[in-house]
Amino acid sequence: MLRTISITLIVFFTFSGGILYASEPTVRSFLDKNEIGVGEKVKITVKMEWEQQEDSSIVVTQITPPSSVFLKQIDSRQRTSSRLEKNEIFAERVLEYVYIGKEKGAGDIAPVLIEYTTNDNPENKRIIKGEPIPIKVIPKVARFEKMALKSFFAVAAVFLLFGVFMLFKKRVLSSREDKRKNIDKDNGSLEKNFCEKLKELNKHKVAGDVGAYYAGIEKSLLDYVKEKYNSDLSAESMGKLPAKLQKICAECKSMSEKIRFSGYKPQENEQNKLIRGITKYMKSLMRGESEEEPIETIN
Repeated sequence: MLRTISITLIVFFTFSGGILYASEPTVRSFLDKNEIGVGEKVKITVKMEWEQQEDSSIVVTQITPPSSVFLKQIDSRQRTSSRLEKNEIFAERVLEYVYIGKEKGAGDIAPVLIEYTTNDNPENKRIIKGEPIPIKVIPKVARFEKMALKSFFAVAAVFLLFGVFMLFKKRVLSSREDKRKNIDKDNGSLEKNFCEKLKELNKHKVAGDVGAYYAGIEKSLLDYVKEKYNSDLSAESMGKLPAKLQKICAECKSMSEKIRFSGYKPQENEQNKLIRGITKYMKSLMRGESEEEPIETIN
């Protein structure tokens, strides 16, 4: 019960006009920026903390604010608080001082000075001080130029990050598109497209233009190989294709060259065998389709 009453009294004194503390106080000082222009504001924050005790208290009698020949104080405010931690009471006083740059120059801000005494020996006055803080005051124009330069770099950094983001997004989308194309390659969409083109080319055959008909088939086959296997159509690349597809390409090329260079006119059954073989190979790669018969080729 005595312990509870004592703590209550100490907290009461903490928030009354004269603040009583015990043990040696600690002081920390902070500056929101170390370089300002003439006429620009800067804020110094001082935090003082004490551990309070029942049998001995400290009375803060005077506080001398930080000072500098380059600064002029224009405002100050303070607040106090206390907390209970492991059955001990700690008090904190936060002082905020606002200054403006008075004249250009560089140096240390004189530290805050705290004069205090104890309630059992009021004549024994002691002083604790914070640490000096460096400050630089530059001409207003120079400060404006630095701020503008910082703003420029900040904007440049934003654009750079945006560019990196867009590049990353493009690569992600490209990767997804590649995956989609690979899926399309695997599900037979390329083979379906080829068969559709084969039907369109049939108009040349009906019109009697056999040369255009086989030239179109050869081109469609090579386009299919390029997209399906990422082939550059070189002899080495073509040699890596599936054996059946290599045979179809070779037969189609042979037929196209004979028609183009020697005026060869293939028989109807000869044409049908080649087209049937190509169609069956393509359908064997489509989902839901199967190659019911072996590929028919030209003797």
